[in-house]
Amino acid sequence: MTYSKMSEATFLAMLKGFADQQTVQQIASKTDVSERSVRDIVWKLRQCMYDMVMFDPHAFRGINLYIAHEGKPLPRGEALIRKCSSQQMVDAFMKHHGMRRRNFDHAKYTLIAIENAVRSYARMAGDPLELLEPSGEVMKARELARDGMQVLANDSDPSPESREEAERISRDAQELEKLADEVRTLEGGVAVSKAIRPYSNANNVIFRDMKRYLIQHPL
Repeated sequence: MTYSKMSEATFLAMLKGFADQQTVQQIASKTDVSERSVRDIVWKLRQCMYDMVMFDPHAFRGINLYIAHEGKPLPRGEALIRKCSSQQMVDAFMKHHGMRRRNFDHAKYTLIAIENAVRSYARMAGDPLELLEPSGEVMKARELARDGMQVLANDSDPSPESREEAERISRDAQELEKLADEVRTLEGGVAVSKAIRPYSNANNVIFRDMKRYLIQHPL
C-alpha cells in the first residue's frame, strides 16, 4: 500500500488528507513530504479513485452500480457526471486546490469530474442504491410488454386484430420506458443538485474504501 520507500503511517496520513479534501500544501505540511511528491501522489490517488469507480461495484457506497448497468450508462449516472463535470464545479474544485489550467489535458479534467462525482454521491442521504429499484413507470411498461407477448402466445394463428392489439401494447410499453428514463434523469438531477441531509461520513467512506483497495492494488 505504501508509495516507494515512504512509511505506511506517512502514506496513510496522505491518503487521509486526500479523502478530507486537503490541499497539496496542507498535506505536505502535515506529512513533511515535498509538495512536488505530494502532488504526484495525489494525482495517482485520483487515478486510483477512477479505477475503483469503473471496476469495483462495492466502492464508495456502490457508485459503480448507480452510474451504469452492464456497461451501459444509466440516466441518473449521466446526470451525476454531467453536473460534476460542469464548469462551475470544476472551477470551484480548481480554486480550492489552487490549480491552474495550464498543461491540463482531458484526462485530468476527467479525473476531477470523477472525484466530484464520488464526493457528491458519497454525501447523498440514506442509501443511494435504493434509487435503483424499478420505478412504477418501468414496472408498468414491463407488464404491458408481457401482456403483448401473451396475446400472441395464446393464439397459434393470431388474427390481424390480435396482432394489432399486441403491437399497440408494445408501442405503449416503449413510450412508458421513454417516460421512465426521463423521470429517472430528473430524479438524478434533483438528488445531485439538492444534496439535502448530507451523509456525514462521506470522507471516511472514501478513506476506508481506498485504503482497502490500495492494499490489493498498491500505487
